Amino acid sequence: MSSHVLTLSVLPLLLSLLYCGVIVRFLFRWRKVDGKVEAMEDPKLSASIVVAARNEEDHILACVQSCLQQSNPFGALEVIVVDDQSEDDTCGMLEAIDDARFSLMQLGVYRRTTIKGSKKKAIAYGVQHAHGDIILTTDADCIVPEGWVHGMLEHFRDPGVHLVCGPVRIAAPNGLLGFFQALDLTANGLVNATGLAYGSHDLCSGANLAYRRDAFLQADAYEHNYDVASGDDVFLLRRMRELYPKGLRFAHQPSLMVDTRAVEGWASLMQQRLRWAGKLRWMGLNRIFVLAAFVWLQRASWLAGLTAGMITMHRPLIFGSLAAMLLQLATDTLLQSNATKFFQLRGWQAYLVPVWFLHNLYFIGTGLSALLPVSTKWKGRPS
Repeated sequence: MSSHVLTLSVLPLLLSLLYCGVIVRFLFRWRKVDGKVEAMEDPKLSASIVVAARNEEDHILACVQSCLQQSNPFGALEVIVVDDQSEDDTCGMLEAIDDARFSLMQLGVYRRTTIKGSKKKAIAYGVQHAHGDIILTTDADCIVPEGWVHGMLEHFRDPGVHLVCGPVRIAAPNGLLGFFQALDLTANGLVNATGLAYGSHDLCSGANLAYRRDAFLQADAYEHNYDVASGDDVFLLRRMRELYPKGLRFAHQPSLMVDTRAVEGWASLMQQRLRWAGKLRWMGLNRIFVLAAFVWLQRASWLAGLTAGMITMHRPLIFGSLAAMLLQLATDTLLQSNATKFFQLRGWQAYLVPVWFLHNLYFIGTGLSALLPVSTKWKGRPS
C-alpha cells in the first residue's frame, strides 16, 4: 500500500477526531456560560423595539402584538416597524394599529421598489429615529416571549455591556423540512452562543438582539455593506467586538427565547441559506471563515473518501471513511442532546439521522456556492 493511499485512508478519521475535540470543547464551555445578571442599582433605560419588514402581511400583526405586550420597568418603551418597500398589504395593516407607543416608518415609495434597499437600511433608519437608550430587534415573522424586554434590559444594568444576543428557535417544527431547520438552528445556536461568550467567534441572530443606541451609531457597522442583502447581525457584531471587546454577552436564559417560523419549501430554504452563506465572501479571512472551512473539509473528506472507496473497492479507504462518518454522527448527537435541551425542542430524535445525512450534503453544497457569485432573492428582491 502506497503512503499516499494510506494518508487518504486515515485523513477523514483524523479530521473527525479533531472535529470531535472542537465540539467537546464547545460543550465544556457551554456548561460554564452564565446567564445570571449581577445585581446593580436600577438604571433609567428607555427602550425601542425596531422591526424591519418587507412583504410580511401574514405575520407582522402577530409580531407587533407580542412587542406591544411588553413592559419596561426601567423607562419608556416604543415599537417601530420600518417598512422596506413592501409590495403587499403590510403597510395597510400596520396603519390600523392604534397605540401611542407604535410608529410606522417607510423606506422609499409605498408599494414601489424605488431604491436598492436592504434589511440593514431599514434597521439603521429605525435606530436613527428611535428614542430609546436600548434598541431591541427581532424579525417580522417572529414572536417575542412575555417579559422579553425586561429580561434583555436586565443585562444592561451592567454599564460595561453594549450588546446582548438572545436565543432563537423554530416554533413547533413539523416534518423533515421543519426539523431540518430546527436542528440546524439549535446546534448553531449553542456553538455561536459559546463562541460569543468566549470571544472565539462572533455569530448571532438579529431575531433576538439588543444593544445600546449610542454604541450602534458610533459603530456605523453597515457603512460599506448596505448592498449586501443579509448580515445585519454579523456585521454589527463584528464591529461591536472591535469597539467593545468585553462588552458582548449571550442571554443564557430559555425564558428569553424568541420563536421564528420555518421556511416553507426546500427551494425557499436553499435561497435563504445561500444568502446567509454568501456573507462569508464579504467578511474576509477570520475565525468564522476558518471554523466553517474546517467543518466543510471534515465533512467533505469522509464523503469523498467513501465515494472513492466504493468506486475502487479499496477497503482501507472505505473503513476509514465509515469510521470518520460514525464518529461525526456520534459527536453531532451529543451536541444536539445538549442543544435541544436548552432550546426545548421535542421529538427531534426521530428525525436526527435523516436530517444529519441531508445536512452534510447541504453544508458541502452551500459551502461551495458561497464562494461563487450565485444570485439569490430576498422577499422578491434580487440580492
